[in-house]
Amino acid sequence: MENTEKVNQICIQYLKIDFIKNPNLANKNFFSKEINAMPRDIMLIMLEIEKNLNFKFSDDFIKKGGFKSFRSIIDYIDDKL
Repeated sequence: MENTEKVNQICIQYLKIDFIKNPNLANKNFFSKEINAMPRDIMLIMLEIEKNLNFKFSDDFIKKGGFKSFRSIIDYIDDKL
């Protein structure tokens, strides 16, 4: 749960969305109308997560579009840690 809270705080910082308080948005694509993220924000979120969790997303995960929603990130981190 600690990782979920850390990732959520990072998302709040860049997207101004609290996914814990708004679980209906957790599975929404970051580029959907509801979230409307900028590519720059997604890149910064990824870098911040890697820095704060001392974690590296695989190139394969990113290339396959895995870094697409809050839930997909949390599931991936939980699976790898």
